[in-house]
This record gives sequence, structure tokens and C-alpha cells, in this order.
Amino acid sequence: MASRMGLKITSQNSDLALIPYLMLSLQLPPQFERKMTATYPEERVYIQKLCELKVGAHPADHYFHKVLEHLLPMRMKILGALREENKKRYIWSHSWMKFSQPNGTPFYFNMFSKEKSDFLPLEAKSVMLKTSLFLNKYTKPEQLTETALQGLNDEINHIYEKTKDSTQKMKELMALVSPISKDGNSIKKFNFSEIKIKP
Repeated sequence: MASRMGLKITSQNSDLALIPYLMLSLQLPPQFERKMTATYPEERVYIQKLCELKVGAHPADHYFHKVLEHLLPMRMKILGALREENKKRYIWSHSWMKFSQPNGTPFYFNMFSKEKSDFLPLEAKSVMLKTSLFLNKYTKPEQLTETALQGLNDEINHIYEKTKDSTQKMKELMALVSPISKDGNSIKKFNFSEIKIKP
């Protein structure tokens, strides 16, 4: 699927796995799908020729080519301006894909780090949102000035510092809560005045 778009997904561009991911999840138009169930291969080839498609192509391929034509220059300029740690954060954040277990339970898998999670991490969600707002404001590569890109760098740093602080505070809070005993009844009550969280 990725090769049809001229892509080869690696750890360096795992954020682009979203394109073939969307292509795989996209259904054929109902009329096209019905006709593609034709019994004879000749009929299938004939239908694809009518749609001016190559054998094995999807009607939305042209759309995804246009998406990549716009996305790749923007991505290259953004990554070229991000600090090294923020490049990894950017790629990691945009590499989460949502899947379903056989029983229908959803889970997330990261194409960059190979992590699996029941939830989309907050920092990833925040970076994706900030990037989306950024790209909505600057819609062309030439609009990505040094000042604008520095602002995105600062935004990503802020997200990770804020997330790190929140995680640390939660750990400190949970450390004050006594574990529940095996019978589920012996829970020590703690005093909120004992909580000391670094500002």
C-alpha cells in the first residue's frame, strides 16, 4: 500500500505510516465495490479501465498523492527546523495508529517505538493538536518562517515539560496512598495536608 504512494516506511518517517493506514481503512465507493465483485477477471479489468485506474489501484489514490505533494515539503521544513529531541517527539507523536483486538477492544500502536497502549498518550495528542493548528495557520512551505518554526519548537518543549511535571506530581500523590489489603477492607485513610508537591 505504501509503495503505491512511493513511500517506504522506516523509523525515520514512521509518522507517514498514517497515509497507507488511512488508505487501508478507506472503503471503495459502493457502486465500484459492487462491480468489483464480478465473477470473471476480465470484467474486473474492464471496470477499472472504465475508471481510468491501473489494476489494483484505488479510486482515492489520486487524492492521497495530492495530500503527499502538500505534506512532504511542509514536513521536511518542519523537521529541518526542530531541535533533535523535538524531531523524535514529533515523529513519535504522529506515529500512533489505532487498531482493534479480535473482540473489538481498541488499542494504539506506535510505528516508531513499537509501543502498545490502551490509550493515546496525552503528550502525543497535544503535539498532534498543536501541529494541526500550526499547519492550519501556515498552509504553505514559504510561510514557515524561522520565527514561526521557533514557536513550534517552544510549544513542543512546553508540552513535554508540562506532561513531565504532571506525571511527577501524580507519582508523588499516589505514593501517599496506602495499598489496599487483600480483603479489600483495610484501607488507610491519609491526610491531604501531608501532600507536598514541588511547585
